[in-house]
Amino acid sequence: MLQRWTIKVWHDGLGKHRIISGTDKYIVEEKARAQKLEWDKKYQQVLEKEQRQKAQSIARSQQELENLLVEEKQQKANTQSTEAGDVLNVGSLGFGRVIQINWSFWFFPLKRIPFNRTAIL
Repeated sequence: MLQRWTIKVWHDGLGKHRIISGTDKYIVEEKARAQKLEWDKKYQQVLEKEQRQKAQSIARSQQELENLLVEEKQQKANTQSTEAGDVLNVGSLGFGRVIQINWSFWFFPLKRIPFNRTAIL
């Protein structure tokens, strides 16, 4: 009567398991070793992929943060520039005071008026 050899192999990272059996102990052990190497290689690829995705996500988040900071600085600079433009210093004219001009009050949309040449002549 032939002896039957059985080995149960599993991989926690991949969540896989397999039962290998055969009549030759050496062949069963080699199949188990080969299966373990295959799963280890596959699991290493999974870990590398996850690490790349995590690094890309971190880089994307840092880029978004930098973009927000640049945008905030631009808005602050635009606000300061607008405020500086709204304040007209007339000290050099001898008045010695600051006049604030509300430019939105002075702005009015341009209208297109048809030109009538005969009316002018």
